[in-house]
Amino acid sequence: MYELEYKVVEKDLNYAGILDTLKCYGVWFSNVAKEESFARLSNDWIYTVKKWSNRGFSDKELGKAKAEVSLAPLSSQVRQPAYKKIGRNDPCPCGSGKKYKKCCGREN
Repeated sequence: MYELEYKVVEKDLNYAGILDTLKCYGVWFSNVAKEESFARLSNDWIYTVKKWSNRGFSDKELGKAKAEVSLAPLSSQVRQPAYKKIGRNDPCPCGSGKKYKKCCGREN
């Protein structure tokens, strides 16, 4: 539990991250109802934890909206990569119209 609290405080971990951490330690829920109950309780807890990203304040103290938790099991959720890697021959994202390898991707 100390590790979970540390990760929520320092890394602004959400419910999915908490569940992944628990699964790394071999903690699984026997049914969906228990997982949904844990999701609601952990979401309430995350909302009141003082976080580094909030400069020592909780989301509740700052008046941020409470995050909605998807109660569908994570195994059924599709994870998307954080970003798409730019290929050498793709157009440059800076908008110059050149290929990435001839614009921002070249080594000086």
